[in-house]
Amino acid sequence: MFTYETCPCFRVASSKPGSLSYREYSENSEEEYGPASSRNMKQLQDYLRQAWEKNSTDTLSRLVSSMPKRLAAVIRRKGDVTS
Repeated sequence: MFTYETCPCFRVASSKPGSLSYREYSENSEEEYGPASSRNMKQLQDYLRQAWEKNSTDTLSRLVSSMPKRLAAVIRRKGDVTS
């Protein structure tokens, strides 16, 4: 799971005000989210690589197959949460 402790360069979605879409939160956040430090970027890359390697080919195939449907849902919701 992505948390500040495991990936300090990530924002926590639960801190988003309920009145904003995720896109608005990302674009209008008062907090500064510039480029992560090289240490944080390396930490993030390592974490993502480990998480990626845990995925089965069946899972990845299902994700690829469902992409058009999921993208359409995001577009309908104008970038907000879909489920």
